[in-house]
Amino acid sequence: MFSGSLDLTDRYVWDVVFPSGPGALATPQHAFYLQADRSVAPGERHFYSSLGHAKRTYDGWVSDSAAALSGRPSNFDQAIWGVGVLSLTLTNHLLFYTGLHYTGEYLWQQRIGLARSTNADLRDWQRLEAPILQPAPPYRMAEKDECGFGPIFRDPAPFIGDDGRLHVAFAARLADVPAPHNACIGHAVAINDELTDWAMLPPLVDGSDRYSEMEVPQVIRHGGLWYVFFTVHAMHYNLGWAEKVGDARPGLHCYVGPTLNDCRVPVNNHGNVWPSTVLRGPRLFGNPSGNRFKAQGWVDSMDIPGAGGLSAVIMLDLNGDNVIMIRA
Repeated sequence: MFSGSLDLTDRYVWDVVFPSGPGALATPQHAFYLQADRSVAPGERHFYSSLGHAKRTYDGWVSDSAAALSGRPSNFDQAIWGVGVLSLTLTNHLLFYTGLHYTGEYLWQQRIGLARSTNADLRDWQRLEAPILQPAPPYRMAEKDECGFGPIFRDPAPFIGDDGRLHVAFAARLADVPAPHNACIGHAVAINDELTDWAMLPPLVDGSDRYSEMEVPQVIRHGGLWYVFFTVHAMHYNLGWAEKVGDARPGLHCYVGPTLNDCRVPVNNHGNVWPSTVLRGPRLFGNPSGNRFKAQGWVDSMDIPGAGGLSAVIMLDLNGDNVIMIRA
């Protein structure tokens, strides 16, 4: 299960995503991932990260030699973090990404940028100069909270809502909830065709009093329900919530509901799909077969030369408020 199929030995590879949307193919012919050169220390890789791209061929995955997006010094996107790719058609692609800007005292301001491509091979990205989304109520804007934590406003996940409009989910913290357990999956909707103006909405998943950090969301519409997936480390559990659900479980989580305004039910009674500290950020892709989706994540073994990259494909069964890994 943990033998990566995109092991790039000269770089760290993490946070793999696949294009979604009506223009995406049924299989993940393209993959995007964060990358950093292995000459930097593992703990420093986030500050030197760029966006890699690979295309799957009959002979396996082939990665580009150049980064799809690299950091721009002195800009809001000095380094690139979590991304989401939405293919509206085969030649109209939107890439939402997290831009990091160093503000001092080991704090990195996080804002969300946008790039577009009309290339069928998902190359030649043209990005906007300014961020399209930045922290605003109901999400916390302070660079450092009362616990000394830095900001969270990252990992955009674009999707089309029932209203036909473009929505974005993202990792954030709530402004009106005391730290540390004020994490949420935020929500915004575009209000112009240029995608430069957005309205902030209440969170898709309110994790306050449960988690201090929720990451890499993905939003799936299936069987008349909305599923919001995200990752939580065990150390970010509120002890009271861990006791209530039986344990602090690392790995993929999911909440479900009938509408985007009502994704309140933790799947499997506790919210965790499958506990793992090695398989990270599984992403569902392609068309389901009944309730079964393919998913693929990345292997978190950054201290092992040659490790990282894509995991093997797994299968998830989405059946109401039960989400089960059925093959590993």
